[in-house]
Amino acid sequence: MHKPLLIAGIILVAVSKVLILKSLFDQTAYENCIQSNAAVCAQAPFPFYIYGWIITAVGAAIVIYGLKYVQLKDLR
Repeated sequence: MHKPLLIAGIILVAVSKVLILKSLFDQTAYENCIQSNAAVCAQAPFPFYIYGWIITAVGAAIVIYGLKYVQLKDLR
């Protein structure tokens, strides 16, 4: 087990969940902006939703690798 990798993976997963939740909350504001025919609207939140899930997958992979990590000195 490699604690720094586990901590980094958990932080990545937590940050990605915040990004996903933010994109879901921004979706209604974006739709309201489009419906009101505003000249300038923020960027669509859907790409951030996808980025959030990609970061979740990377964080989960780092956590799994951190759990399976075996130091070289343990192999001797």
